[in-house]
Amino acid sequence: MKTVILALLGYLSMTLSAQIHAASSPVIDFLSDDKLRPGLCVFLGCNDPQTVVQAQHNGRYLVHAIDPDVQKVEQTRTAINKAQIYGSVATDQAQYKRLPYADNIINILIIENYAYVKKHQFNPNEIERVVAPYGSVFISKPPTSLKISSQFKSKKLTNGWI
Repeated sequence: MKTVILALLGYLSMTLSAQIHAASSPVIDFLSDDKLRPGLCVFLGCNDPQTVVQAQHNGRYLVHAIDPDVQKVEQTRTAINKAQIYGSVATDQAQYKRLPYADNIINILIIENYAYVKKHQFNPNEIERVVAPYGSVFISKPPTSLKISSQFKSKKLTNGWI
């Protein structure tokens, strides 16, 4: 009997581990880096509600996702409510031209789909305005035309990660 229970527990453990690993994304891998400063993590775009939900990383981050598309915001809000984590993760409809944040307040800025964000009048200068000193930025497939000022370069830029 003990052998059956242990085998079943081992199988369930491997299955859950595989599901968690399979659900990982480049953003979640990025956020798992212990060198990142905890605090406010902002997503520009609600392309994948599950990534937004997983981003809280066991309370390490206060996550806010914004998108101009009300349907994407509602899908993300539904995922947040289903996971019962509203408060540590939230979403709102907002425009990208001037981000709705104070200067130097965001510790981590995530842009999963730069083309989508740019299409909605995103001003790249907003990155420098809202990201805190020693903050981090993840841009999936950044365009080569994206220029970062020397002041911002001190925040570290490598392969789309600033």
